[in-house]
Amino acid sequence: MSYDKNGDDDEQRLCPTCRMNVSVWATKCHHCGEEVGRPKREEKKLTLKDLGEPGHTTYVPSGNVTGALDSFRADEIAAEVSRAARKPVGFWARLLGKQQPPLEEPPKLMVEQAPELDEYSKNLAASILDDMPAMSSRSISSAQLPGQASSSVAQRLLKVGGVLVAVIILYFGGSFAWSHASAWFEARNQPPEVFYINKAPEMLARDELVIDVFEEAMKAVGINRNEENLKIADDVRVLLLKSVDDLMAKNPWKRSDHDKATSYMRRAAYVSGHPSVTAKFAEVNDDVATYRFVLKSVDATATKATFRLNNPKFEAEAIVEVGDRLMERFIIQRISSGKVELSDDRVRGRKLVIRPHEGVESGY
Repeated sequence: MSYDKNGDDDEQRLCPTCRMNVSVWATKCHHCGEEVGRPKREEKKLTLKDLGEPGHTTYVPSGNVTGALDSFRADEIAAEVSRAARKPVGFWARLLGKQQPPLEEPPKLMVEQAPELDEYSKNLAASILDDMPAMSSRSISSAQLPGQASSSVAQRLLKVGGVLVAVIILYFGGSFAWSHASAWFEARNQPPEVFYINKAPEMLARDELVIDVFEEAMKAVGINRNEENLKIADDVRVLLLKSVDDLMAKNPWKRSDHDKATSYMRRAAYVSGHPSVTAKFAEVNDDVATYRFVLKSVDATATKATFRLNNPKFEAEAIVEVGDRLMERFIIQRISSGKVELSDDRVRGRKLVIRPHEGVESGY
């Protein structure tokens, strides 16, 4: 034995090739020259006696500690077996609310076949669990069950699935819902229908003035624009226009008929913008303007007459003889010193007479 620099005896070992003693620190055998390699120093294990403990003590774990460990191990094994035996629930099934069946109770045989903890594992677990006296063996195993994490994951998946279903419904049903919502808002914004009794038919039956009946019909349309009121207004408008034509074509001619026709059409145009009403109003005004001519003078021979026309469509004055046309409408029938006789070419049999500085009158 030799003494090393650390004061320890030089331990010996056998060369793996020649089986001769060499130092444990040697890397090559000095007998055969083969490499022997430097071994690692073994860790020294100190016991309680080496540390100065007067006597040897053995820690005995309490019964609740070992029971908790055994229960935890049994629950873990049983849960793993149950999870492996269950069929997984598909994605669409989870969206529809289907859930995993609960874990079945593990067979007793499985629990009994669980390997026992060795002495070292029991001592290690006991040193930790004894510091938590408030926790029972059952509470420890339940708190560590992996099923809790699985349940949390399933809940998250269900929430995500619910959001996806809502998005799909909104995407495909959006147009349908929007159309119904638009119809609802449109119906809500419509003014309420007011019930109004249209008195126009009753007024016609009483043979009231046609212009009064027409105004009543248009009032009913303005309050309640339905098919019935529109039909009544159309019928009364036809009657009104025919009545105006009759006034303009009366024979013998009267200025009061012209005035009445003008009044009717002015009132009708005020309550209705129908094209037929507008056209008839312009026609009546033009006809009335045509009848505004005045006899200015008759020459000494009573062969020519001078008229002031008062119509912007023609010249201010016109000199005519018997047989001539005045404003392309009135035919000169006779000229005398005190009057001129005419006929209206547009109204059959209508005779007119006019005196100097006066307006036209009926010739009957």
